[in-house]
Amino acid sequence: MAKQVSDNLWDMAEKLGSVLYDRGSSRYYVQIFCAWPGEKKRKRHRIYADSEGEAKKVLRRIQGEIAHGAQLHNVLIKYVKDGSRNAFIKKWHEFCDGKAEDVDAGVLDARRVKELRRYEDRDYLSKFSETPLHAIDHKTLVAWIRWMRKKKTEKKEGEEPKRRIGEKTIKNVLYDIGHFLKWLERQGDIIEAPDLPSDEIKEIEYMPEIPEADVVELVLSHIPDEMEGIFLIRSRMGFRPSESRRLNVADLRHGSREDLLDAYIALPPRSAKKRKARKLQLHPEVASWLIEHGGLNRFGAEPLFTNPNAHNDEGRWKEGSERRVLVKAYKAAGIAHIKPNEMGRHFFGTHAVNDLGADIYPVQAWLGHTDPKTTERYAQMRPIPIARIFNPKAKGAS
Repeated sequence: MAKQVSDNLWDMAEKLGSVLYDRGSSRYYVQIFCAWPGEKKRKRHRIYADSEGEAKKVLRRIQGEIAHGAQLHNVLIKYVKDGSRNAFIKKWHEFCDGKAEDVDAGVLDARRVKELRRYEDRDYLSKFSETPLHAIDHKTLVAWIRWMRKKKTEKKEGEEPKRRIGEKTIKNVLYDIGHFLKWLERQGDIIEAPDLPSDEIKEIEYMPEIPEADVVELVLSHIPDEMEGIFLIRSRMGFRPSESRRLNVADLRHGSREDLLDAYIALPPRSAKKRKARKLQLHPEVASWLIEHGGLNRFGAEPLFTNPNAHNDEGRWKEGSERRVLVKAYKAAGIAHIKPNEMGRHFFGTHAVNDLGADIYPVQAWLGHTDPKTTERYAQMRPIPIARIFNPKAKGAS
């Protein structure tokens, strides 16, 4: 009986719509008549395609959804301009909800989902509000990039005139939109996700100001001893601030609690930016700090580094708390403000390549860089002393 019903639905669906040729634009299109909710009169809708074959695929896909019980107006909202105003945003919400499930499963950071949801609030997606999902192509994405370059960020209280959106932000949002379009393809909402116009993105080299080793040591000396651990692991092992905050006691693998000679950090995918697990041997200074401050006497799910002044139950460090500690240390040391990554991860990479003469590839593996070119930038962040050219053994000679 169920098969008979299905056959009947297919018979009805196959009578829906037709593929026609528009001589004016020399393009094929799908023609469907439909009335939107609240409207009595049906309207003719056209869904243009690049070829007759693609138009037939679109029509077949629509017929398939109708045969499986979908309402015609709910299907057309993805294809026609009249119904596309909220289609992109609606699907974006579903995309973010799916990412939220990854957070619950422990494979994605909650802040990542929060950032994706902010794109709508920051008006990064409104360009697509009038474009049917089916019609988003390479040209649409190029137009979006140029539109973003003309936009300015929202003015915040106490700020001077609005500033333009940075090229790096445009690149990051474009790649997220690319993931979204691939998701739409897997969901069956579009036939094929377009290629991203990566060549439209201007490559801007970010060259941080890396402090010298003695400056880093000076700052660390002005951080209270009981708080120093989380800052040590960044400068000694190249951890990102977010990675070090999310480390738990269970991420530390060791055989002996007394010396931690063979201990290593098993950095799980939930902590890594690229979702790749890494195993990093524990630095002796970090090991000494953990032994001295009882970092191993807590349970596995508790933070490896705790803030004694934290207001949360588990004592986990927050970004604002770290900033206040660093600002006090800078002031006490009499030096200018240094960005957290420049004193931690970037300092570690630059120090390893330039001062210690480490090879690029081990440093790349340690830092988890996919592309060695990312690691090679660390070798260019400080001027190369001429002594290193005529006497390669003189690492760090000046």
